[in-house]
Amino acid sequence: YNDNSEDAFFEIDVAARMINLPFYENININTDADIIFNDSIAIECKKIHSDKKLHTNIKDANNQIKKRIKDGYAKEGFIAIELTNFFPQTDNKDFFDYIYNKFSEQYSNLKLEYSVFTNHNFTSIIRGYSANLLEYTFNSMLGGKKIILNQNIMGIFYQAEVFLPVIGEENTVTAIRMASFYLNTGYIENDQNKLEYVKKLFHLLASGV
Repeated sequence: YNDNSEDAFFEIDVAARMINLPFYENININTDADIIFNDSIAIECKKIHSDKKLHTNIKDANNQIKKRIKDGYAKEGFIAIELTNFFPQTDNKDFFDYIYNKFSEQYSNLKLEYSVFTNHNFTSIIRGYSANLLEYTFNSMLGGKKIILNQNIMGIFYQAEVFLPVIGEENTVTAIRMASFYLNTGYIENDQNKLEYVKKLFHLLASGV
């Protein structure tokens, strides 16, 4: 796939998840904006192709949403970022292998026949480490540059597809979406209702509902 097709796939993926939200009314992908949700929220989707251009892409998306609002397409918006190309898959797999082997050793010592994958502690550790790696990747790619967003922009939702091995099946992996977000304090302005709404929106978007 080329960059344009990857960008289009990401936009379609985000749009599909937005349609599944409980407060969905309508969606429009036929304007200058990537996505207009419920005639009020402009979403600009950026799949990052250069580790030096995350901040530039955020600035571009911020300006695009400002224009969508000025042109009357929306009242507010947020930026969606795809970081799979830069997620440290090897580091994550090494950690997965280490934790899996530790749990398996304990199961073996106790002569337990349950799957490690049914252990809540195991899955929590793996997801927690992967989420931390994603946040580390996002902040590292910013290179210390400050994020400045328009006051009508909720924040930045960012994600990566994390590839983990399927135990017992050689050379087979499964993809798990990890996501996190950056909240724009200029949008929230100490408004608890806004804060809860944006956090709920981003959490639902992460899970795909």
